[in-house]
Amino acid sequence: MLQKVIAILLPNTVLEVVEDLAEVVSVVAVASTSVLYGLMTGWAAVLPRLQDDSSAPFNLTDQDVATLVSMTSFIGVVPSLFSGVLVECLGPRRLLLGVITPVLGLWLMMAFTPYKSLLYVGRAGVAVCTYLEEAILNPLLAELSPASIRGMAMTGVSISSSVGTLVAYLLAHLTDFTTATASRVAILFVVVVLMCFVPESPYWFVRRGRVEEARSSLRRLLHSEPAVEKEVSAIRASPSSTQTSIADQFVALRRGQNARPVLLVLILYVLRELGGRNAILQYSVYIFRRGGVSMNPFTCTVLLGTTKLLFSIVSAYTMDRAGRRPLLYGSAGVCGLALGLAGIFLQLEVHGTSWFPLMALLLYVACYGLGLGPVMGVYLGELLPTPVRSLAVSIITVSYTLAMFAINFVFLKILSLIGVGATLIIMAAMNLIMVPLVLKFIPESAGITLQELELSFTSTKRNRDTEDI
Repeated sequence: MLQKVIAILLPNTVLEVVEDLAEVVSVVAVASTSVLYGLMTGWAAVLPRLQDDSSAPFNLTDQDVATLVSMTSFIGVVPSLFSGVLVECLGPRRLLLGVITPVLGLWLMMAFTPYKSLLYVGRAGVAVCTYLEEAILNPLLAELSPASIRGMAMTGVSISSSVGTLVAYLLAHLTDFTTATASRVAILFVVVVLMCFVPESPYWFVRRGRVEEARSSLRRLLHSEPAVEKEVSAIRASPSSTQTSIADQFVALRRGQNARPVLLVLILYVLRELGGRNAILQYSVYIFRRGGVSMNPFTCTVLLGTTKLLFSIVSAYTMDRAGRRPLLYGSAGVCGLALGLAGIFLQLEVHGTSWFPLMALLLYVACYGLGLGPVMGVYLGELLPTPVRSLAVSIITVSYTLAMFAINFVFLKILSLIGVGATLIIMAAMNLIMVPLVLKFIPESAGITLQELELSFTSTKRNRDTEDI
């Protein structure tokens, strides 16, 4: 529809430029859906406001906070288990739009409810929609983006998530609980409108045997009919073109070239969670309060969100130039060192260094935004073989959300039991473990087509990559 409107309104001399714009709109619209994850994660920053509000309709305890923060990942396991089946039945684009829209009403319910029980219900509903969105997002974006800009396009996911987190932090800092929660609706409404212009995945159409619809989808993304036919041929030649069921994907997952990348990406995702990714972003106000930072903890949290966003933008410009691997192992190493030094300073109670935890966490989120966050998202779309992609995303999402739930549920208790310093040291070790894993086993994927990446973990190719390292 967008292409027809463009053709009518604009002369042929500028049509090619606008076609590029139409492709950009599709990529940006899909990537922007990750703002939902940032808004959900950053919402935890407003809970201290609700706790401190004497006029609130109900009392919110620390245990309530821990439950509200951690329940999202636990509840997210259920939709993650079925995301692959739903994608294959409905199509990733249709499902993505369908899970974002109900969140508008859920945020309004959470903002204005006089009952604590409805706050829990709304949080649970947002969690279901968000984890379905996250499971669909990266594979769909990888299938819609050309290899030459896929890294930059998929880095948009991290940028969008960072925007959502920063907005949530700013709202928590500047407004009350009701305003901060209800304001999310305006942002998500824009995302829903943008998604209406996105075509369905041509890969999904081919898997369903609907080749003509795949061509129609590609015509909205590519500039010429020969390019459309070339892409259709490449998709049809891939091993996944005849696989339409999760049962087929379970069979394919038994093959070593499919199982190896899934296992490696799963391990990296779990280590990233154990390394504090979600806990630091959701409990930042509590960390700064208990870490003895003299600055206003809400101001510190806004600085974290700003830093994460800025370096996510930098990552978009460096992803396809510097490569995925250097950004990933470099950022993981620096994240580990930053958290480790902050933990040591807090454990030793070095006098006059109350500012150091803030500087260390700023360095952590900077490196996370530069590499550890966006590269992992890119790899979720790139390294997972097409024959098992839907199933693999479900398995990985379930695994790391369980790890996230366990960490978030006990995090405040861990802080009380062993202190902020020891907690940061443990997280540092998890980040540092990732470095040798990436150096040893993960290939570079910048500029490589999805069809070529499917061969990256065959025995011959794997041995050659190891020798090159």
